[in-house]
Amino acid sequence: MKHIIYISIVINLVILCITKLNAQTKLLSIEDIFQAAATGNKDVQIKLLEKHQAESVKDETKSSMLPTVFLNSSYTFFTERPVIYLRDETLSPKANPVKYNGSLALDAAITANYNLTNSVVKKDIILANIETDKKDQEKNLVTEQLALQLSKLYYHTLFLKQQEKVLLQSIDRNKKALFDAKNLFYLGKSLKTDTLSYSIIIHQIQNSLSSLNNQIHINLLQLKQLCGYEENMNIDVKGDLAIDEDSINKLENDTSNDVSFSDRPDIKLATLSIQSSQNALKRFKALYQPALMAFAQYQVQSQADNFRFRDYTLPRTSFLGLKLQVPIYSGKRFHYQTNTTRIQLKKKELEHISLKEKIKTEQATLRLQLIDEIKKWQLQQKSIDAAQEAYQIIYERYQFGLSNRIELSDAELALTKSKLEEKSYAYRIKVIETELRKSFGKLNL
Repeated sequence: MKHIIYISIVINLVILCITKLNAQTKLLSIEDIFQAAATGNKDVQIKLLEKHQAESVKDETKSSMLPTVFLNSSYTFFTERPVIYLRDETLSPKANPVKYNGSLALDAAITANYNLTNSVVKKDIILANIETDKKDQEKNLVTEQLALQLSKLYYHTLFLKQQEKVLLQSIDRNKKALFDAKNLFYLGKSLKTDTLSYSIIIHQIQNSLSSLNNQIHINLLQLKQLCGYEENMNIDVKGDLAIDEDSINKLENDTSNDVSFSDRPDIKLATLSIQSSQNALKRFKALYQPALMAFAQYQVQSQADNFRFRDYTLPRTSFLGLKLQVPIYSGKRFHYQTNTTRIQLKKKELEHISLKEKIKTEQATLRLQLIDEIKKWQLQQKSIDAAQEAYQIIYERYQFGLSNRIELSDAELALTKSKLEEKSYAYRIKVIETELRKSFGKLNL
């Protein structure tokens, strides 16, 4: 009985250790999140499959320029043998009709075709190459949007954690003030309402902390889903909202629009769309051009009235030839399709110009916003130092009875608000920096 109890205890301990190992939280930096999303995100996987599909279509289109060879064979039973009319109707008396040799017919033929000149197929190959490049840029566009979404979630989570840290510091200060207020109340130097006020403030901050924790949990769930992690995996973010002023200054002073345009996947995609319409227009024009094809065939055939294949004779027939196809009239379908493609091309060219103008406006706006937020952040750091010094002075005065509770509460609230605003500015700087990198085409997984 004791052995069974010992074995049960050991098994429970092993299960407990495995559970703890599985419950370990994986800390992720922004680089870890990008790396996980690049392979685990379902949207990225779908776009990658679409790219592979386009590559397969491209290979299929290229194979149209290769010769085609196929074998045809049949074995036919004639219930009534057909008649061959080879007689001269002018003869008198007329000759009798000649029937086929046998009711069983065997034939087999190998046929080969090869396009010597076909402008339409060549244009189809070019269009297939462009379509493959478009799918690649579509994938890059999805990864860019995903990187922006992940970055915002990551920095927002860090911002909430920084808020949580500030509120915890505020709780510590209020608990200390509550303790001092109780002592002053026992000494008859303070009112009971002071202790009650501090208790209410502490409960309010605790409610705010609970709301922050819920929002952090929501953000982590979204990060887990976007990265493709399993549901039972616990993740958390690591890092801080430290501002790299040198990197930001370099980014906001980068005025090379050509570089930003060349790196942006949406610009590349718009350019490829224009090229696709241009080549589609050339393809319709190629439909008016003649096509030359070479063909060859080798055929064997036999007829008999029995199934003794070994007795069959197989006469051979072979030939080579050229086939020329010249389009003459198609009911003006090609003409209408050409006009439609011209309209689409003009539309895409205007969209391309409009997109570039929007990007320039976006970059200028983000630069100004970044400069403004950096100035506010720098000023707010000085405000924190001033609020910290003011709180310390009033707190020391309050301990000696030279200041009241309202002044101390106001000083503590001002310090907390200053710290929260500083974190808010740092968060906005990080978000704008990320959006600016995206506008330059430098944000990707």
